[in-house]
Amino acid sequence: MTRVIAGECKGIKLRNPPGKSIRPSTDRTKEWIFSVLYDVRELLVLDVFSGAGNLGIEALSRGAKKCTFVDNSDTAISLTKKNLALCGFQDKATVLRADVLRFLRSSGVEFDLILADPPYQFPDFAELIEAAVNRLTEPGRFYLETSEPIEGELPEHITQIRQEQMGGTVVTVYGESI
Repeated sequence: MTRVIAGECKGIKLRNPPGKSIRPSTDRTKEWIFSVLYDVRELLVLDVFSGAGNLGIEALSRGAKKCTFVDNSDTAISLTKKNLALCGFQDKATVLRADVLRFLRSSGVEFDLILADPPYQFPDFAELIEAAVNRLTEPGRFYLETSEPIEGELPEHITQIRQEQMGGTVVTVYGESI
């Protein structure tokens, strides 16, 4: 079971698929992300690999202006729409079925906050990090959930701001270098 942990929809239980086809972010992970963020009011948010919409709905509940949800799974899109309806956030959301990397590369829209909880076996985290940071406003942030720390060099214009390990999840915060 997943629930909204704070804000306007605090306590609402969100729908998740049966089985393990979508792995929702845990309450502990969401608490850490949103305690680091402090204030998301009026931000434009992008939730990629959105699954059931867990992270983006948390941002909307805490006052984000709008959230775009992107996933390539019909199941995820359906669940996100149902969860948005449960919380009454349909008018603050855009839900798109698309390949995340293609969306990030082709979208001309910039976001203040991008949240990503991709499959842990995702093949190219470096490409994802660069594509996401390129869609950020200044001083936007990209929060990435993985099973292990991402190794390797980052492009010069990207900086790793913070990283936290919580059990089997690592959350890393990226932004543009100044």
